[in-house]
Amino acid sequence: MTLTRREFIKHSGIAAGALVVTSAAPLPAWAEEKGGKILTAGRWGAMNVEVEDGKIVSSTGALAKTIPNSLQSTAADQVHTTARIQHPMVRKSYLDNPLQPAKGRGEDIYVQVSWEQALKLIHEQHDRIRKANGPSAIFAGSYGWRSSGVLHKAQTLLQRYMNLAGGYSGHSGDYSTGAAQVIIAACGGFRGGV
Repeated sequence: MTLTRREFIKHSGIAAGALVVTSAAPLPAWAEEKGGKILTAGRWGAMNVEVEDGKIVSSTGALAKTIPNSLQSTAADQVHTTARIQHPMVRKSYLDNPLQPAKGRGEDIYVQVSWEQALKLIHEQHDRIRKANGPSAIFAGSYGWRSSGVLHKAQTLLQRYMNLAGGYSGHSGDYSTGAAQVIIAACGGFRGGV
């Protein structure tokens, strides 16, 4: 079997997308921990997480620090909050008819689907939109989208996948310096901004 460059990129993109989504799935080895301290890390730094009966009861910074970081003590709240979505969920009427759901957003109930079905739904819609409207119809994450589940910078992984899948609409600059990035570049004669 000969694999063309285009087929390789397409399949690599699908694999990368599956990796991004499935990396957010619970890890069985961690779930089996019944108690003790676990050294882990996240966007907020290295943490010691205390586990009792399979549940996080507390978390603290693992390294000596001069400035306390209160975010390192929120692991239990983030993992065990009732607001956390633990399984892929889809609007019921969307499952019945993805192109014209009977009920709009905010009017429908959500139903649990398998990871396999969720990935299939994402792939089908992504493929449909790209074929109908081209890569400019795909927006690959907002500027401020950073820490998402077990991923540090999910936006970068999404954009890598979208590049492999055929391109996307992105953003330019950031909201911290706003128009200054464009104005300074134009006034100073810089190419590509500052």
